[in-house]
Amino acid sequence: MRRRQRRAFLRRTLLLGLCVMLPILVIRGCIIALSGNSGEEGRTSGPLITVYDAAQNSAFVTTMEEYLVGVVAGEMPASFHPEALKAQAVAARTYAAKKLKQYGGSGCASSGYDICTDSACCQAWTNPQSFEGTGKYRKIRDAVFSTAGEVAVYGGELIEALFHSTAGGYTENSENVFSAALPYLRSVYSNETGAPRYQSTATVSRAKFAEKLASATGVKLTGDNVESLVAVAERFESGRVKTVAVGDKALTGREFRSLFNLDSANFTIEFGEEEVSIHTKGFGHGVGMSQTGADAMAKEGEKYIDILKYYYTGISIERYW
Repeated sequence: MRRRQRRAFLRRTLLLGLCVMLPILVIRGCIIALSGNSGEEGRTSGPLITVYDAAQNSAFVTTMEEYLVGVVAGEMPASFHPEALKAQAVAARTYAAKKLKQYGGSGCASSGYDICTDSACCQAWTNPQSFEGTGKYRKIRDAVFSTAGEVAVYGGELIEALFHSTAGGYTENSENVFSAALPYLRSVYSNETGAPRYQSTATVSRAKFAEKLASATGVKLTGDNVESLVAVAERFESGRVKTVAVGDKALTGREFRSLFNLDSANFTIEFGEEEVSIHTKGFGHGVGMSQTGADAMAKEGEKYIDILKYYYTGISIERYW
């Protein structure tokens, strides 16, 4: 009798120990250890977060680092240099952490969850299950977990880690695109010549060009008079357009870019007999880290921390978990 009681006691003790030592969370059919240890270079997987999948109209729980594997895959080509991918991982982690309520953020405004997969609201995200087991998966995962927990900080606070595809020669001061003048988001030179989106041209008929601008400003324009009434009026030091004069009205460079769906606000306007060609340099808003610039720096031998400190003036890199 006593022997059976001892065996029962040992079984209960063992089960209790397993429950304490090995908590698990089942997510989408996968088992993820909640100990926080990823088993990759001793780094942790970070805090648990709830992610709203905009494509699936559902939410799931995962760790920050597992989520970031999908973000880096969605935001930067896996063909980029590993040091550029690491820089992207730190920037994406900083951007995400700043949104979390536990770090003073307000969460995802559009979904109500911690964060979402809609790039217009949070960051782009590609489901890692769609490329699991590939070289791309291993390369991106290495970039994420080799920098696990690392974030960019300025004055003791997480930065607004903005990034974009291609600066077109120079990045932009934050106040020239967004409302706030942030000391770490300053215009710097970005070596990107030869990048796929470094230059592009949009072509529209003179009549359509005039129609769009007339609708936006109320100025009476036609295909015949548009050349004499429309011109770039001011530029920022980066080369991006500050204002476009349209008769006695004006549009900002950002408004003009949006109106014609241009790659960037760094553009010139060329009038032909039948068409108007708008030549752009760069791709994206131009603030913060240029992804193609980061890749170019990495190929020149720069490490990810140096890349981040170049594009984000005066920051430091710290471990948050």
